[in-house]
Amino acid sequence: MINILKTKDEFIAFKQDWNDFYSQLDYVTPFQSYSFNFDSWSKLESNERLHIICIYRQVNMSLQAIFPCIITKKGILQFINGIHSDFCGALILEDVRKDYHLYKEFVDYINDTADIKGFIFDNLKEDNYMSAVFGYFFKGLQTRMTNKWSYLHVNAKQESDKTYLDSMIHISKKDKYKLVKINKMLVPYNMKLFKISENPYPKDIVDSIIHAMLTFGIRTEAYFSDDFKSIIENLYNDGVLSVAVTYKGNEPLVANLYLIQDNEYINWLVVYKEGRYNTMNLLQSVEYIYNNGGGILNFARGIYEYKVSNFRPEIHNLYRVEYSKSFMGKVGDLLSFYKYYLKVFLKPYIRR
Repeated sequence: MINILKTKDEFIAFKQDWNDFYSQLDYVTPFQSYSFNFDSWSKLESNERLHIICIYRQVNMSLQAIFPCIITKKGILQFINGIHSDFCGALILEDVRKDYHLYKEFVDYINDTADIKGFIFDNLKEDNYMSAVFGYFFKGLQTRMTNKWSYLHVNAKQESDKTYLDSMIHISKKDKYKLVKINKMLVPYNMKLFKISENPYPKDIVDSIIHAMLTFGIRTEAYFSDDFKSIIENLYNDGVLSVAVTYKGNEPLVANLYLIQDNEYINWLVVYKEGRYNTMNLLQSVEYIYNNGGGILNFARGIYEYKVSNFRPEIHNLYRVEYSKSFMGKVGDLLSFYKYYLKVFLKPYIRR
């Protein structure tokens, strides 16, 4: 059985059910948390129609899946705040993540709902079953690789280690030499990880670095709108986000904003006064994870040269599925598909 949440009041009333359901799932990320979705929709997308699709088991009315969606003004069903979500996806119980009947019910709902003209589900990990099963259900669906993400395992501190760099066994001696040089430069710098259990949100610090980015033209004011900055603060206060700040003396130079779940640190956003400080902060983050039991440093969406060349993370793909019900919509999807891959093909030549 399907139930749709369409209003803010319904969204608020569903908070406990969402949080209880989320806590049962091992594979989800903080991008699927109630806090991220509610703050994102209420601050950035409240002008779009809320359309959270909840699927229940008919026999006992137990919740099976949550598809946190909106319907755009063009009638396109998509995940809430897909622009700023590095990993999109539904919340589905583990034992039905690949269940034919669950997806069939979802597909039938899309086909039977006149308000839905099509859908775009972006930033799907390789193991997200939606990217495969929807190709069976929706003829004419376009699937494309749109981005990449990467991560590295950080081993816990061992007695035999001379420094935390010894734990990075996946990096060759030659590549590790670069990190040794950077590590020596870190002597006058120190890092502090701010989290709600220990400190109030470091608003002045984050805002001062953002102001520097705007002054230097690194980012635009449109990117760091007041609403977006308030989402960051709310996520921190809800315990979803932590802020790793590197200082020189008392001056904050860079802050990486991590969405942390268990021992995984997802590097969602970075603000900095100079780009070179970011590598230092990431290396200090590795040391922090190393000293606190080990874990995963997830570099999230986007393959940046300084991350790959310095840290040699494991790289994976992200996918997008796109479908329109009408013939002309399908033509538009196809043209968009070819336009995207034409840009991918031409980019290395244009950069020359």
